Amino acid sequence: MTSGSVVAGRSITLTRDLGSVLAAREWLNQEIEPWTLLSPATQADVLVMASELVSNTIMHTRSVPHLMMSRRGDIVRIAVCDDGPGTPEVQPVDPHRVGGNGLRVVATWAHRWGVDPEPGGGKTVWFTVRTA
Repeated sequence: MTSGSVVAGRSITLTRDLGSVLAAREWLNQEIEPWTLLSPATQADVLVMASELVSNTIMHTRSVPHLMMSRRGDIVRIAVCDDGPGTPEVQPVDPHRVGGNGLRVVATWAHRWGVDPEPGGGKTVWFTVRTA
């Protein structure tokens, strides 16, 4: 496989409840292993980061999360689409806040991450990891 070839992506539309976070992890764990060549540690990190993106969609928008994964060469991309407004940002550390650190985890652990606005509204929040 050349570095530019794309392995067909996979996706799942989840429900809008916190049980979807577990469903997303279970689905990713089953689907990602056979074709992404991730180390066990990186695969575990991917599950945590994807959980953060799915839970953010459920908690901060009124949409159902749509989880996608794809691979191009040694880069695996995980993305969650929603139709909510706004752009998520890494929040400053606040020792008095219970939550709000999920994107900090993603920004720290991922190779890259970002937010792409969708035509007609909404956004795709994504991150990438390397297989090697």
